[in-house]
Amino acid sequence: MAGEYNTKKENVKKGVNGVLFGGSIAAWKERNGVSMAARSEGMERIQKEVKRARVLVAEREKKRSPGARGMKDCALLSRAVGREEEWVMQRVQARVEREGWRVGTMIHDAIIVTRHKGGDDKAKLVATVQAALEEATAERGWATGLIRAKVTAT
Repeated sequence: MAGEYNTKKENVKKGVNGVLFGGSIAAWKERNGVSMAARSEGMERIQKEVKRARVLVAEREKKRSPGARGMKDCALLSRAVGREEEWVMQRVQARVEREGWRVGTMIHDAIIVTRHKGGDDKAKLVATVQAALEEATAERGWATGLIRAKVTAT
């Protein structure tokens, strides 16, 4: 897509994220200096599919919570994504703790692991996190490899 838009990959990622949460391709192009004439069938397909998914998620959220009826679809999608993200992070935290690490802090999309009872083996931590993500995606019926994690030393 970066080639089709004659822009950097990082700009395309911003566009995809914007589309995921209700933005338009045109608004993204304007903000990032992309020619309005440039087109990408892939990005347009993503926008259509995300819009359909956003409507379905919003309908489910409205059925789940009567107080959600007056909320915008994008806000409902954001709430649902946040809830799933929290669930995944709790799964990762539980798995990491079962394997002997001590979790100091859990933030929306980060877990601070303080140490392991048998030493600090980054490769083992990476494998543990990956296993937790694979379990979570399988349990929810999501595509394999949908969720990835970056493990860094502090």
